[in-house]
Amino acid sequence: MMDDHVEMMPAAEIGAMSIKQFCSRYGINRDTLLKLRRDGLGPDEIHAGRKILITYRAAAEWEVQMAARARSEKHAARPLHAAHALHPADAKHSSKASRNRDSTATP
Repeated sequence: MMDDHVEMMPAAEIGAMSIKQFCSRYGINRDTLLKLRRDGLGPDEIHAGRKILITYRAAAEWEVQMAARARSEKHAARPLHAAHALHPADAKHSSKASRNRDSTATP
């Protein structure tokens, strides 16, 4: 049985890019990448001597992971208010009843 939420990733190019090329490709600055790496959210790297390379496959996998993370954070950030939990027609009646109750309350 396959998971319905699995994203199929197209075959990645063979090869690798430098940190500078990676940042340029994804429109982020080096400090942002360093922060992501420090937080354990950076792409997998290859260390060749002093040079750090990111394979195209690692970049594609990172892109999928970051998109999934953004979706889950977006979903988690939505507050659930009581009015949203009701059907719109029920919410209308609920607020109408509340107004009537408030207007008939004795001081």
